Amino acid sequence: MKALRLKTEAAEKVEAKKHIKARKKKKMLQDAHLEVNAEESILRKEDEMWNEERITSLMNRTLDTYFTKRKEEKKTREQFPMGPQGQPYYMPQQPAYNQQAPQRAIPKPAPPPAPRTPKNPYFAMFGLTAEDEDNL
Repeated sequence: MKALRLKTEAAEKVEAKKHIKARKKKKMLQDAHLEVNAEESILRKEDEMWNEERITSLMNRTLDTYFTKRKEEKKTREQFPMGPQGQPYYMPQQPAYNQQAPQRAIPKPAPPPAPRTPKNPYFAMFGLTAEDEDNL
């Protein structure tokens, strides 16, 4: 009888420990999933970060587009005819004496500030000014 009771108690303990073991196993799986997700996010962030190769490729592309645009601008620019000494002739559209320098605007003097009235109405009754109010 005692042996049977001990046997049933042992079986009950085993059942209780199965529940605890299952909970521990589930917790370990969750931790493993969290670690994997964290590592994946770190690797993704590292891939998104600027490295030397990406910076140099961006610089090269930018410089290439800049130089191609400059070449196109040079082709479209007006060429001056060359003189006998190798210097370009400059032929303005208007004679030099008709050209006027742009005039600068003359600043107008600022109007004097309006006299400030005192905040206290009794100051005006006694002939005091706003400056007297400030000096109190």
